[in-house]
Amino acid sequence: MKLVASARIAARGLDANVTLEPGRTLALLGPNGSGKSSLLGILAGLLRPDTGSARLGDSELFEVSPAAGRWPRPDERPIGLLGQDPMLFPHLSALDNVAFPGRAGGLSRSDARETAMSWLRAVDAKALAQSRPGSLSGGQAQRVAIARALAAEPSVLLLDEPLAALDVDAAVTIRALLATVLRDRTAILATHNVVDASMLADDIAVLHDGTIVETGPTRDVLARPQHPFTARIAGRGLIRGVRTKSGIRLPDGTALSGMAADDAPTGSDALLTVRPGYVRVEHAATAGRSGTANSVTATVTAVETHAEWLRIWAGGLIADLDLELARDQAPSRGDTVTMYVDPAGAVVYRETPLR
Repeated sequence: MKLVASARIAARGLDANVTLEPGRTLALLGPNGSGKSSLLGILAGLLRPDTGSARLGDSELFEVSPAAGRWPRPDERPIGLLGQDPMLFPHLSALDNVAFPGRAGGLSRSDARETAMSWLRAVDAKALAQSRPGSLSGGQAQRVAIARALAAEPSVLLLDEPLAALDVDAAVTIRALLATVLRDRTAILATHNVVDASMLADDIAVLHDGTIVETGPTRDVLARPQHPFTARIAGRGLIRGVRTKSGIRLPDGTALSGMAADDAPTGSDALLTVRPGYVRVEHAATAGRSGTANSVTATVTAVETHAEWLRIWAGGLIADLDLELARDQAPSRGDTVTMYVDPAGAVVYRETPLR
């Protein structure tokens, strides 16, 4: 069933609308504090908005307004919520934790346990059936929590940063598991991790400062971002300008060439995105030695250290320097640099007004 929801909480700066198509997973992507958990809490019935409404298929899920009010309890909603903390009952075995939704729904103990065991098998946790939560690792506990969430057979499954509390190895394993169990399931995944979004979601909605600023199929949003935050987490440079025959022209008159991704007309608002591997950085003082064609001169706004390289942010573009080379020539924040863009790796496309 299709989910259409809107919610506003003035005190939290949240004013968002979400549409989720049936059988698809939507990644709600945004920085910490952007409102992801608040929006999931509203859908689950844990947080009441100032105003808002939601429909699931032909049924009203809730409505909150000055003139009307329908606010079902969490247990009255066909919604399941899985968070960072598995929230398992410590006095129950893994099997009985997973059987709990069935028992709460009126199943006999034997039937609920039989169903629970099938879900534990589905998440490769059958061997943990008799274990208590206190004896489980983080990854094992999350497997059991996933099984319990699925055992409730929710119409919509909400996942609030389900991998954030896991170590790297456990996160890799659980991510692969989620990729399987979410297939053809209606779900919303709140995350700030682009890997989670790209591997688990069919669609992305980017939440920034409490508002959805762009949405679309995962591949399209990450490959052709509209918002600077989206570009940043996707590891892409993003600059705005006006479409030209060969690329874009920036407000200061700088022209950059790139590969056109659509047929937007010359003179229209346009964006250029490019991965760091297609950008080379030099100190502006020495840039003239290699020419200035297809380049932007700007101030370094951020320098980030990664495993084997130093990432430089300037003028909306990103360049990576090998750490060995960076020892001698790395620019610092506030330095003026020239960023050279390889046209073969730059993609130009129309700018869509942000919502």
